[in-house]
Amino acid sequence: MTRRFVALALLLLCAALGPSPLTGQAGKKPPRKGRPLPEGLKEALEKAEKVELYSLEPRGAKGKDLFHDYTVLGKVELKDKADRADAVKAVAGALGVGSGAKCFDPRHGMRLVRGGKSVDLVICFRCSNVRVYGLTANDKSVRVTTAKTAQEALDKILSGANVPLAKPPKK
Repeated sequence: MTRRFVALALLLLCAALGPSPLTGQAGKKPPRKGRPLPEGLKEALEKAEKVELYSLEPRGAKGKDLFHDYTVLGKVELKDKADRADAVKAVAGALGVGSGAKCFDPRHGMRLVRGGKSVDLVICFRCSNVRVYGLTANDKSVRVTTAKTAQEALDKILSGANVPLAKPPKK
């Protein structure tokens, strides 16, 4: 009898308290907050005068057209303001979210140019990692995590410009 009473009392107490302070709602996880972005990246995204998207081959550098040691399958400059805004918004909204894995097989790249200076993003949606170049004086890459949510928007823009995409990773 006492076990039932204790269990019932706990159940009523939990119901009376309402949403869990850890989850925000009963049974639901809160939206994941992004990690802070490296200094200068947000500004580069918001104020880019020129944006180029790259489709990359994730394995092995071949040929003359390379983007940070990855073969460029094709690229497109986003001259249309709507396309540029869509791509930047998708990438900006995904950066700093998620937790990256150890692999790095990037299939996407983005170059943001402002005032003759460029910031390059080499993006692997498979492992949720981005290497950002052009933020530091010695041009070492800075690692940022990313959600996979931006991949569909970038693929749509690249495909719409007849840029070939790398083969999807084997599962």
